[in-house]
Amino acid sequence: MSQRIGRAQFEQRLVELCVDSGSMEFSRRVIDRHILWKSILVGLDPAAQYSEKGIDERI
Repeated sequence: MSQRIGRAQFEQRLVELCVDSGSMEFSRRVIDRHILWKSILVGLDPAAQYSEKGIDERI
């Protein structure tokens, strides 16, 4: 089942996952994983090629 969320909900949940939780563990909830992955992807240049180290630095 696909679940879509709006921008405000995305931003709120991202803050909760990264700032408020204080946890370094990757969430087990599928929707949370999608939020985290999407937040990483939007910060990358689609035309660039990144090494693993380059991606790690941006994360």
